Amino acid sequence: MSANETKAFLVSSACLLFLVGCTFGNQRPSTQCGSGSYFTTLPVPNRVDYVGVIPMGSVAPTEEDVFPADRIAFQPWPDDLFAVPPTYSEFNVVSPGNDLSVMAVATRTYAAPPVVDYTVFFKPCSGLRGYLQHLSSLSPAFAAKLTAANSLWNNGTGDVCVPGVDNWGDSYTECVSRFPKVTLAASELLGKGGKYRPLGFGLYDKNLTNAYLTPRYYSLSLGYYTNLLGFPVDNPAVWEIVLPAYRDYLHSTCILDRYPPVGTAPAVAFTTRSGASLGAWNGANCGEFLEEGLTSGASGNWLFTDVLNLFLETDGLNYLGADQSAIALVHDRVNLNTGLQLDYPVFSIGSNIPITGGTVGTLTMGRYDFTVSFAGTTNRDFDSLTVGTEYCYSGLTRRDGASAFNGVIRVKMVDSQSMQFQAFGGGASTCGTTAIDASALNFVR
Repeated sequence: MSANETKAFLVSSACLLFLVGCTFGNQRPSTQCGSGSYFTTLPVPNRVDYVGVIPMGSVAPTEEDVFPADRIAFQPWPDDLFAVPPTYSEFNVVSPGNDLSVMAVATRTYAAPPVVDYTVFFKPCSGLRGYLQHLSSLSPAFAAKLTAANSLWNNGTGDVCVPGVDNWGDSYTECVSRFPKVTLAASELLGKGGKYRPLGFGLYDKNLTNAYLTPRYYSLSLGYYTNLLGFPVDNPAVWEIVLPAYRDYLHSTCILDRYPPVGTAPAVAFTTRSGASLGAWNGANCGEFLEEGLTSGASGNWLFTDVLNLFLETDGLNYLGADQSAIALVHDRVNLNTGLQLDYPVFSIGSNIPITGGTVGTLTMGRYDFTVSFAGTTNRDFDSLTVGTEYCYSGLTRRDGASAFNGVIRVKMVDSQSMQFQAFGGGASTCGTTAIDASALNFVR
């Protein structure tokens, strides 16, 4: 396979895994967004229906959240955890605001087991893009509105349909249909959510740009759209109409900032980021999903150099979803670690990484915890790492159900934006017997 064929294959695979949900648009004119409030009610209106709200900043690599999640999520109550897949108690999902313009609906259908997952994309005004992710069904009234506006979505064809495979290895077909003439009223019933996974609620503000150290790594290239659409695209305003991206890390923002403060009418059951908490885990509020560029040391998102070079073009990254070939050295905002520490550092591994030594061939994707040390070069907080020093991490445990990793991880910042990473396996691999060598992987941010 030639280099160009390899690149085309990888771009296609990335599209199937991560970009189908991005393939939507809206030709309906809307007013320019200001700094005011655009949402009036929670998308899950009954507080007793969910356990709590997962704040922005949580990581779940096996669920395609390698980088800290850029949305909040409503965690449902367990129903049957022994089912395949496990099920949770469903809850009603409603429109969070009035006069929201529906941009698209993505329908992901799994053949085995037969599961359908919906994502609804909307905007309240020009510049803001919102979505509700992981609805398990749509209400008859909402489905009828969609059918009247675009009959393709309901017969399995859609505007765009492609197959894909998720991180669990389950195959699906995802169809995306656009709805330029559908609007939502506040509290309008959209359907049910929470049956298989938390309901995601995210927002992007095109007027705000997050402080990534290398912003172009988080921007889709015009070349990508040219390849996908089959005709040249030389202006971002053109592809924004046709294919605006919904996993837009560059413009992610706290959705709570678009609600009125508690005490005004109408008000929701939580305040903005600067106010009181959501009443979720550990008193967390909206959460901070962007650590890169805001802290010292190695905290942040790291992209695998070899894969990145296949996609990087002069105008940005050639696909969105690079986190699946990446790692994030960030902090868990929800759980306690093995040392019963809060807000602790965690390795979020996005793909299987080769292991040096031992009998296990790869370090599998997932979140790896460790008990933090506040001195020395072993198990240090990522914020404390300095350029040129090699650090070691031992006693690593997977948070998503797997057993402890029998080995160590070593990292070394070559400079402020590049890092070496190497995993060593086997009982003989300790911080005292290992050192980074020529097999180390190179990452940049």
